[in-house]
Amino acid sequence: MRELALKKVALRVGKKVADEVMPKTRSKRGVAKLVVCVSSNNATQQHIIRKAARMADIHGAELVALYVQTSDENSDSIPLDTQRHLISHLELVVELGGIVKKVVSDNVAQTIANFCREQRATMLCMGQPSLSIPRLLFRVGSYRKLLSKLKEMSVDLIIFA
Repeated sequence: MRELALKKVALRVGKKVADEVMPKTRSKRGVAKLVVCVSSNNATQQHIIRKAARMADIHGAELVALYVQTSDENSDSIPLDTQRHLISHLELVVELGGIVKKVVSDNVAQTIANFCREQRATMLCMGQPSLSIPRLLFRVGSYRKLLSKLKEMSVDLIIFA
């Protein structure tokens, strides 16, 4: 635990020195773009957002959070506690220096691929998909299409457990 804290402090001090000493020669932030998929899942989402923000910081990438709102998740049909969790997730992205984008669509995988293409993303971070048997049989094709489109665009997919 102590070693992790020391590494994190050393990384931040190194970045601060680089920012203050050589601001002109440093490459422009935002050349790389990291897209993190945000959901209303309270159990893992904050962990995923924080990891993605650290990765964006390490790679000097712009952090963009994508929330794909399906027809099942409109504000009239989801419980208030789930809405609060989602709002807190989106606020966390902004606190960590990211930008939040919301897209309404029922085809989540296709929307993610299109968003990555539009934003010229270099990395995509997401949580581990829930893999119950009925959902797995229904959605395997869409995830395969997403993977092939990400491969075509040379977008690195990072799945956090």
